[in-house]
Amino acid sequence: MDEAKESKPVSKEKARRRIWPRIVAWTLAAFAVLLIALVALLPTILVSIDWPEIAVDLSRDMKPEQKNLFTNYTARVKIRLSKSVSRDIVAHAEGTVLDWPFSARAGVDYSLFGLTAEGSATARIDGSPWKLSAHFEWSAGGGWTAEAKIDETAFDEKDPVLGSLANRAADGKATDIAFTGKLALDAHASDTNRTGLAFWTANARVTDVAADLKVGNVPVALRNLRLRGGASGIGDHVDIAPMFPRAEILMFNEVPLTNVFASVRATESAWLVTEAGADICGGKAHLYSLFLDPERLSAGFTLYLDDIETEEALQHLAGFRGTATGRLHGKLPLRIKDGESVSFGDAYLYSIPGETGTIRMEDATMLLEHLAVAGVAEDARENLAKALKNLDYTALNISLKRGEDEHALGIKLEGTATSGKTTVPVLFGATLHGNLEQLVNTGLRAAGTGKKGDKK
Repeated sequence: MDEAKESKPVSKEKARRRIWPRIVAWTLAAFAVLLIALVALLPTILVSIDWPEIAVDLSRDMKPEQKNLFTNYTARVKIRLSKSVSRDIVAHAEGTVLDWPFSARAGVDYSLFGLTAEGSATARIDGSPWKLSAHFEWSAGGGWTAEAKIDETAFDEKDPVLGSLANRAADGKATDIAFTGKLALDAHASDTNRTGLAFWTANARVTDVAADLKVGNVPVALRNLRLRGGASGIGDHVDIAPMFPRAEILMFNEVPLTNVFASVRATESAWLVTEAGADICGGKAHLYSLFLDPERLSAGFTLYLDDIETEEALQHLAGFRGTATGRLHGKLPLRIKDGESVSFGDAYLYSIPGETGTIRMEDATMLLEHLAVAGVAEDARENLAKALKNLDYTALNISLKRGEDEHALGIKLEGTATSGKTTVPVLFGATLHGNLEQLVNTGLRAAGTGKKGDKK
């Protein structure tokens, strides 16, 4: 009976149960072999594909003033893949971005089984010194990170990128543009939490900037500008870091502002200059809380002047030839209109009561001519000319008021004048009328007058 039991045939149901594990095992083995073969052949497959050119229209995200900076508004790239001894895949790219041709190369190592990839890349704008290097890593479990940088690179007005942008941005309002400087950039982005929103930061450093140009007929010069700028964000949200530009010299029409500084912050709709200042005429100039509309670049603000050397101030009055001592204080209201012109409001300088100074005028001929036109009597003009040769003042006020067709320059003096052993009191006041160039020298011309009849 035992032999009969052992020879009993296996049922079809049990046979099916035994063969399914074998089928699954053979299927998995075949799939593994196929996957290994695919991994081995993937570089060959990718290299053999003729990848189509990619074109992206960038104009949809550009504002009109941004479009004026370029003649081409697209980015085009053609990618070609190749094998490499040092990398699993090497990608070569050529194309144009806006007005400039570029080329790039990236090498990638990957692991399909480990679900990771890592690589590095370089890109440059052809015919220029600009070169970007980058490194990136990705894993299925850890998300991705990427970093890029531009090493410190020197530039000037002949640069095919910055030079063309500067000339188009000037749009004829500024001419004879020449500049030099250095720029460096580094950026980092990551999505290690795999949220689909990348956290990113970017920082730029600009140093050793020097520039010369003409705004109308007014020469402007800048020396040793230094600036650090940065931004960070998540996805398309941007936070701009405060900026603190510094410059050694900013010169308008041969009138220098030295040790120039500013503190600039970005708001939702404007740039806020919380404070700016410079050394001028032996004293200090400051402004506070200036809002600049980036769309129109229009703003009004007041420049506060402190400890201005009297001689430096008087040298900017037409007809002054001599020396002076003392300190003055005052205000100069300015208005920027559409980023094209700078005009001033009613300005004044004054000496603080109790502070004294001297004026020693060598030749008052031109001043007397202006006083004659203003209607000052001849004997008063002669007495003033004598007094200005050796004047000790206790009060000095200079005002410049803007009119529709002409300007008014007011001068008030109190003090004593000495001739030989004789000292007499001096009390003088007069208002001169004319255009700005007739009343002042190059110093206040830097503020600009706009077109004749242009109101504040």
